[in-house]
Amino acid sequence: AIFKEGGCRGCHGWAANGEREGPNPEGPSLRATMLPMEWINITVSCGRPGTAMPYYSREVYRRDSTTCYGQTPAQIGDRMPTRAGVRFTQQEIDDLVYYIEYYVKGRGEVTRADCEFFYGAGDTRCATYPAP
Repeated sequence: AIFKEGGCRGCHGWAANGEREGPNPEGPSLRATMLPMEWINITVSCGRPGTAMPYYSREVYRRDSTTCYGQTPAQIGDRMPTRAGVRFTQQEIDDLVYYIEYYVKGRGEVTRADCEFFYGAGDTRCATYPAP
């Protein structure tokens, strides 16, 4: 639910395989990421300075805070990530990171089961994917 609410699929694709949707920047495949959970959490919370990855945490980038990457917003300067359209609590970010770690990361090709997990069993969009 958090993956959907955060609009992650816009850049990473509904299957988190890096196939963007619409006019969004292309994000990396989260299925192929080698980042440990801690760094996925930091990336979601703080965004990625100098890239299109926005930040989602409600608790970061306060005036003199060095919560993200050990730097204040002033130190990050024009490389400051944009704020996502929706911001999450730490528990919601933890839930999203758990989803990426245990339901996305390390997966191979997208399957019908993946599609039905995302869209719901029997969804017609899933007919083109191989059955399990």
